[in-house]
Amino acid sequence: MAKQEVLLNHVFLKNRVAELGIKQWWLAEQVGVDRKTVIRWMQGQVRSVQQENAEKLAKVLDCDLSELTVTNGADQLATAQDQKVAATLLIKSSLIDKLGPIGEWNVIESLLKATVVPNLPLNVLGELYDQLTIASWRQSKIDQAAEYNTKSEEIAQKTGDKELLASAFLSKANIHSWRGQTAKAIASYRDCLSLEKFVERRVFGSINSNLGAVLYESGDLNGGEHFIRTAIEIFNDSGQPTNRSIAHCHLAMILLQKEQLDLAAHEAQVSIRCAEEDDYRRGQQMGKLINAEVAARRSQKQEALRLLASALNGFAKLGIHEGLHFEYAGRVQRLVGNFDQAVSDLKEGIALSQAFPVALAALKAEQARTLKMMNSNLWKDAAAEAIAIFKAAECPLRVDMIKREFEIK
Repeated sequence: MAKQEVLLNHVFLKNRVAELGIKQWWLAEQVGVDRKTVIRWMQGQVRSVQQENAEKLAKVLDCDLSELTVTNGADQLATAQDQKVAATLLIKSSLIDKLGPIGEWNVIESLLKATVVPNLPLNVLGELYDQLTIASWRQSKIDQAAEYNTKSEEIAQKTGDKELLASAFLSKANIHSWRGQTAKAIASYRDCLSLEKFVERRVFGSINSNLGAVLYESGDLNGGEHFIRTAIEIFNDSGQPTNRSIAHCHLAMILLQKEQLDLAAHEAQVSIRCAEEDDYRRGQQMGKLINAEVAARRSQKQEALRLLASALNGFAKLGIHEGLHFEYAGRVQRLVGNFDQAVSDLKEGIALSQAFPVALAALKAEQARTLKMMNSNLWKDAAAEAIAIFKAAECPLRVDMIKREFEIK
């Protein structure tokens, strides 16, 4: 007589295993199957399981059998309309042209297959949307990333897949940050933090790092430092050298703004060492920029200019041109007295940062400092623009800082 089978709720299973912190190999031993079987169950590759195994799972996971199973398997599948929408979005986008040259063919292939494969698990389609979100924002295609992110979050909410939901929240937070929607970004990062049990430890470190960056960029230096230091602790146990390089770089930037030069220089050197360990060349150049400002603040003009030139040349060789780099360049040139070059560098940074309000406002503030030192009345316009942009980007602490600095009522 054939053994009775039931339909497994693989999303609940995945969530429960993460929530309890259970290892897959241990769960397999308790149920009496191999680890590969458990992995297939959690990924939805196997939908029907023997009732005996389902009962064992429920006992080990301390849950009701009704929570672990579903009566209608169609609820977990993408509908034909879901797949049609995915295909339409892919065709309408330019991602096929853009992803290929940067080696993201696996994303293209996966989504293309998803649009034609029958009985596709709905959470798998959500994961593919999530990959497309990330691929889009990495190319600075923020509006397109937001469209995919909405789809990913909708599916995560519908299926209850908390790992997918955390990833969707993280991308949403990044998108809000780039758009200058600071309050929404902070809220989304905190939503990610609440799902700590359902994300990898390294990813949790990145969430802390990103939240810390948004906080200090918006003017909350102490709050930013707290989350950056938390990220460093996590990365020391679970991260890669590149993760540590980025976090130590953020900490160095905070310490620079607090005028703690010795500590900032130390953190910059740690960031560079981590970057060298992973051949993370962007990080190596960023560390030089920070040290260039430290040298400038110490009145070491030649060393400051040497480090600045080396960093900018390094970024140019990598094909990286970002407003932040020219903000540092402008500030270093101002501090060593090269005002005309400072104005030129800041102008280039402003042109590169038009789509990124917080970065743009910081550049405008630096422009105001330079123009004031040049005795140009245009500093008032630059300061007013910085205040207006920071205000629109929901950064009231930065608004207050600029008003105090320039004695603006």
